[in-house]
Amino acid sequence: MILEFTEMTNRKGENKMIINGIEMDSLAMEYKSIQNQIDKLSEELESIKNKIKEKLSETEDYRTETFHFVYKTVVASRFDSAAFKKDNPVLAAQYTKQSQSRPLKIN
Repeated sequence: MILEFTEMTNRKGENKMIINGIEMDSLAMEYKSIQNQIDKLSEELESIKNKIKEKLSETEDYRTETFHFVYKTVVASRFDSAAFKKDNPVLAAQYTKQSQSRPLKIN
């Protein structure tokens, strides 16, 4: 799909960006609406997850007729880059690489 951008001025003298005939405001409103739904569902999911954890309590492995629940403590080792940079700034700089991103923010 090829995007065609057009800039138009409305009656109030405001510039509006149009993409393939759709105003950016309309896209942003749809985006925000869906993001709000996702946030609400994420909260509901987290609440259900916490209720399951409460039910399992100290149990690590539990089965029903339909599901298998595993709720075990996992031990992981992670590299402490902040401490390494503090203790070895020259060496850390040699192995540090830059990355670029272009995040979309709609306020």
